Amino acid sequence: MQEALGDLEAEVMDVAIDAVGEQVSFHDEESLALEMAVVAARESLRPTDSAFDVIYQQKMQRVEELERQLAQLTAALENTIKLDPKLVAVNDEEVKKKVAKPRKQTKKKVELSA
Repeated sequence: MQEALGDLEAEVMDVAIDAVGEQVSFHDEESLALEMAVVAARESLRPTDSAFDVIYQQKMQRVEELERQLAQLTAALENTIKLDPKLVAVNDEEVKKKVAKPRKQTKKKVELSA
């Protein structure tokens, strides 16, 4: 039972980290510039307008918040699962078999609040 609970907790953390990671990865400099250009065009703003700076600051705050969430989730995962890479897993053969098989998709959705 404890092992199943640990597996479930690890799976939830993986899904959460992936979700936040995807959100953060879409906010590199190039995509942020594109997003800013779209917003500016939609609102007929120029880079010299003060409203443009406000929108840019809001976007940067969102990126920083997502990066903080990713760091928190990564730290939580590291605290949950401590692995020694030098040790061989007790169920090493079973793990190798599972790696070869495609992973089943679960229908559960994990929603993260922003």
